[in-house]
Amino acid sequence: MCGICGIVIPDSSSRSIDEAAFTRLRDTLAHRGPDGFGTFMDRGVALGHRRLSIVDVSHGQQPMSSADDALVLIYNGEVFNHPTLMAALQQDGVEYRTHCDTETVLHVLDRLKPGRPGNLKKPLHKLAEHFGRRGVVVIVSDFYEEPEAILDAVSPLRFRGQDIIAFHVLDPTELEFGFSDAQPFEDLESGEQMPVVPEAFREEYRSLVTAHIDALTRSFAGVRVDYTMLDTSKPLDFALYRYLGSRAKMMKIR
Repeated sequence: MCGICGIVIPDSSSRSIDEAAFTRLRDTLAHRGPDGFGTFMDRGVALGHRRLSIVDVSHGQQPMSSADDALVLIYNGEVFNHPTLMAALQQDGVEYRTHCDTETVLHVLDRLKPGRPGNLKKPLHKLAEHFGRRGVVVIVSDFYEEPEAILDAVSPLRFRGQDIIAFHVLDPTELEFGFSDAQPFEDLESGEQMPVVPEAFREEYRSLVTAHIDALTRSFAGVRVDYTMLDTSKPLDFALYRYLGSRAKMMKIR
């Protein structure tokens, strides 16, 4: 089981990352990854990895970058259908530098494009089949589905006793609809465009978003799923710190 760690500091912060301190942090995970190590550092971002070699032992060092350096990845896990995905990607003309499943994850992410309605049910039901013991499942989503459909998606995980944490991530523009000029808005999933006068639609939009969030809050509480709203304008570390504090209090109650 590899060891991973990371730090993200927003541009608005005056803090910086101490490279030596981060290296020490990474190497505290040496017991989880004795076969190799790597670090990626850029402005406000540090990613560290300690590797336990399983797939493509001679290659696959992390952090791994895409060919154009647009994506950088660290992760721990194994892609069970990696050979199938790799063959399909190579057939589409993708050139591999390794035989590692980490590179497959990078290629799949690089080729993802918005195009169809969101559907949490298929991936979450598939995941539930692979969990042989209880654990913690963290879901990060915009949850742009009906609450009933979302509950249906998480139900197999809850049935198997998984502890689920749901992070609902929205941008301030999605919450406030703070646009001013009339303009067409495009649905990235369907491609449909709709002319909108923001001033005329803003209050109705906000009420719909609030109703959706309230419905999710009630639905998740009913099945004992920890649900937290995250606003992308807030620093992630502060948001997670607040969540962990509230979770610790809830665990005492439970």
